[in-house]
Amino acid sequence: NAALSPDGKTMAVNVVGGEIYLCDATTGDVKTVLNGHSKWVWLEFSPDSNLLASGGSQDGQVRLWDVAAGKEMALLAELETQVSMVRFSPDGKTFACSGFVLSDPDRDGVITLWDVATQTVSATFTANNGLADIAFSPDGKFLAAAEYAKKRVDLEPLSEVIIWNLKTKQIVKRIPNRCGTMSRLAFSPDSKTIAVAGYNAAHILQAAHRIALYDTTKWT
Repeated sequence: NAALSPDGKTMAVNVVGGEIYLCDATTGDVKTVLNGHSKWVWLEFSPDSNLLASGGSQDGQVRLWDVAAGKEMALLAELETQVSMVRFSPDGKTFACSGFVLSDPDRDGVITLWDVATQTVSATFTANNGLADIAFSPDGKFLAAAEYAKKRVDLEPLSEVIIWNLKTKQIVKRIPNRCGTMSRLAFSPDSKTIAVAGYNAAHILQAAHRIALYDTTKWT
């Protein structure tokens, strides 16, 4: 996995042994190596490029790193599940990670939100299945999560995309997801549209590969 910092100066690259290489994005030179994870991880820079978050897809560890110092700031959690995605909120004040268990995707998926300043848990959200992806809306109002779908029957919904209002912490919409067993999410810059794109696990060869767009002002 790899991630580019928002200021375009640093590239973070993870290798199978768990090491994270921080490289100069222009020259490709390695600036430092971050050690702590045992397997490959998901990576996300904070909006100001000062922090790097990492979530272990195998070891379940969630860490924050100081990019300039090249040092670990905090081991936030050691989850019993695999981390499926890590995300910062648009203002950089909140950090979120999602999880699922590949061998048991029907197990409830949990999203944990941390206050970045205090490094404490600020909220948790639960889905009915393991989660493949999460995304904050750019306006900071919503958090979307795509459930992992284990089965499909013709074009029946494979799973759901769940939308939470971050102010009320309540679910505001459940969108039937027919896009694929593993979906990725992206909001438009103005937060008025969310895209759901799907791909499929190897054992579900006939499931549709689709991209669906939804109007977030109407949730249609």
